[in-house]
Amino acid sequence: MYPDDPFDRMWESDSLKKANYLVDVAEGTKRVSTDMPIDVKTHERPPEKVMQTDVVGTNGSLTYRLNLDGFPGYGWAATYFAEIEDLRPSESRKFRLILPGHSDMSIPIVNIQENALGKYRLYQPGYPNVSLPFVLSFRFGKTSDSSMGPLLNALEVNKYLKESDGSMGGEAIASVISLNTSADWAQEGSDPCLPVPWSWLDCTSDERPTIAKIRNMVLLFKTWFLFYRYRWLDGNNLTGPIPDFSGCANLEIIHLENNQLTGEPPSSLASPPNLRELHVQNNLLSGSIPSDLLDKNIVLK
Repeated sequence: MYPDDPFDRMWESDSLKKANYLVDVAEGTKRVSTDMPIDVKTHERPPEKVMQTDVVGTNGSLTYRLNLDGFPGYGWAATYFAEIEDLRPSESRKFRLILPGHSDMSIPIVNIQENALGKYRLYQPGYPNVSLPFVLSFRFGKTSDSSMGPLLNALEVNKYLKESDGSMGGEAIASVISLNTSADWAQEGSDPCLPVPWSWLDCTSDERPTIAKIRNMVLLFKTWFLFYRYRWLDGNNLTGPIPDFSGCANLEIIHLENNQLTGEPPSSLASPPNLRELHVQNNLLSGSIPSDLLDKNIVLK
């Protein structure tokens, strides 16, 4: 994830053996790591610390069976290889990919140090426009003239999707993120809903999604309210006055309860024309409720 990965990809270790993710790994698989710098200057720019680890098939075969979320479908895959072990002059590492149903991919021989032009350098063969199943089985097998088993640093599998304009209100969120680039909650990606929602919010299931709910947010900005119908910001230790809601025409439900908001409820609370629920209980508010708000037919707590 950023800043380690410039494209905000999240890399997971196969040692996690998560349910519905890693189904099987070949016997004899050994894990290897190094502290040496790795040259990762390829067009995919994977994070160096991911490439500083690999798995080796000590029995001459490296086999995986993975469940792929969102498949079957057409996609593309990339494999990442870097030689990080010290091979003696008499030792060699050559292997092939064996992917059932794709015999043409089994032809090229991988010789990492030759392909990458040296040790601690990344070699990254790609496989574009491949039809992939839900359960992906593949194997790297050493050639007959190789003394060492195959290795793999990382694997990336992507599915082709229809072009998307991104989630609604992405520009508004970008303006908030730009003010808080060092915050942990601002590190999860570029689009808040795609390909998956950030961990602290929920998105609608529309073809072009929008944010439906914000959870565990400790900062409140009016920018968040301009585009969306529902705002859940309850129980987040929010402080200060309730912001001005003028111009927030889409708002229907506002949850601000169980915080530490102070001051008098502003008259702008009555501004959203479609407002039907307002929850501001259990704060430190004072003064009176605006008369325009009392005249609206809404659920008011």
